[in-house]
Amino acid sequence: MIAYRSVQLGLLALAASSPYWGLPGWTLSVATIAAFTAIALLGLNLVFGMLGMLAFGQAAFVALPGYAAGMLANAGTPLPAALLAATAFTIALAALLAQIFVRLPGIYFAVGSLGLSFVAEGLGRAFPEWTGGASGLVFAQGRAIGAAAWYALAVAGLGAGVLAYRRLTGGAAGRSLRTVRHDELAAAVLGIDVAKVKARAFTQASAFAAVAGLGLAYYVGVLVPEASGVNRSLEYVGTVLLGGLGYALGPLLGTALVQWLFVAAGYGERFELLLYGLAFLGAVLYARQGLAGALERPWRALKGRLLPGPITLPARPGTDARAPEPGPAEAPVAAGRAPHGGRGLEVRGLCRRFGGLAALRDVSFSAARGEIFALVGPNGAGKSTLFNILSGVVAPDAGQVLLDGRTLNGIPVHRRAAWIGRAFQVARLVDELTPLENVMTRIDRCPGAFAQGLLAPRARVAAAHAHLAA
Repeated sequence: MIAYRSVQLGLLALAASSPYWGLPGWTLSVATIAAFTAIALLGLNLVFGMLGMLAFGQAAFVALPGYAAGMLANAGTPLPAALLAATAFTIALAALLAQIFVRLPGIYFAVGSLGLSFVAEGLGRAFPEWTGGASGLVFAQGRAIGAAAWYALAVAGLGAGVLAYRRLTGGAAGRSLRTVRHDELAAAVLGIDVAKVKARAFTQASAFAAVAGLGLAYYVGVLVPEASGVNRSLEYVGTVLLGGLGYALGPLLGTALVQWLFVAAGYGERFELLLYGLAFLGAVLYARQGLAGALERPWRALKGRLLPGPITLPARPGTDARAPEPGPAEAPVAAGRAPHGGRGLEVRGLCRRFGGLAALRDVSFSAARGEIFALVGPNGAGKSTLFNILSGVVAPDAGQVLLDGRTLNGIPVHRRAAWIGRAFQVARLVDELTPLENVMTRIDRCPGAFAQGLLAPRARVAAAHAHLAA
């Protein structure tokens, strides 16, 4: 059957044969560098394309493992041990920085990651006795395997990287990433630990960068401070945009074009900035979904002619494929189970002030399980504030919220979501996800789903169908 995955595999096969395209200046060396670079940009695409976090520090994570491995090897460490230690160091550093960076909102995250590139380049220049300074760190070991072997290694790494990227951005993980990017509050209310999702993606991105950085350092044979600097980071961001944010093949397509433009411009001697500028400007004006998005549109049209019917292509690679219809014995998943007994919800003496305004003052009530309980009041009466406190979005100044006798005070919103569902007055759905996938995002985080054995993707799809049909 014709499928989008087949198209992706075809493009990967085309990439593997790239030295034989016959393009002027496109050589085995250029193709190898493009393949290694694309691996690093898969990681950036995970953070920037899937989560919307504008990361300007990916170049630092590409260069740091090369510096670490080179310095360890120069100190007498066996090469395999140096490579493993450098990779582990890079990932551990990213995991540590993630605990700080992912809590920075919007532009502050971008500026913080930009500072990381400045620091990495500065360190490369400040200690020439270790890093080689402006002249660069030279790699003498482990390079003499031949140009063809290097290219095969780069293509194999790129193929593995694409498969890893698809796994990290498909199914429940992909739904979580897209939901966080679209609306962090809605994601938390659905039970997604936003900070954890961001930190995990940031760390995973560094793993892609570490593998690519070691390959580039040992293939090129020298590592200069500019490889970790701001200009290189900006180039990486632009390349991901050019290839297509969120698409698994976006980094591959964008890198191939940028590397070829670099060669066509005489290796930066004359028209590099002009060609780069025209390419990026053209992508922004005429192909905002990048090269991968531009290729997807004719594929959609062709598929519609060849396979008419209900089968549709996901808006972005990595989303769930067709969903089976629920069978007659399949019932909707429960909304979750209480941690204790069945006493229901209790509110005792809730108070909340915003400056001099008392939004809630000594609010108390109880609602048994299965009971419909209504709150009626004019605008500004504090109804939304009360719902925010119940769901954990806002903490009370005084009072308690209890569920079946257990206090929920202090429990963060994403953990509280396992027991208390929350809807908004205006639906906060993720535009990129289908209605089915929006429902499945809640099922992914619902303890009742696991209690009913809905671990398999098809079982979750069937449960989501049943909810939509109810």
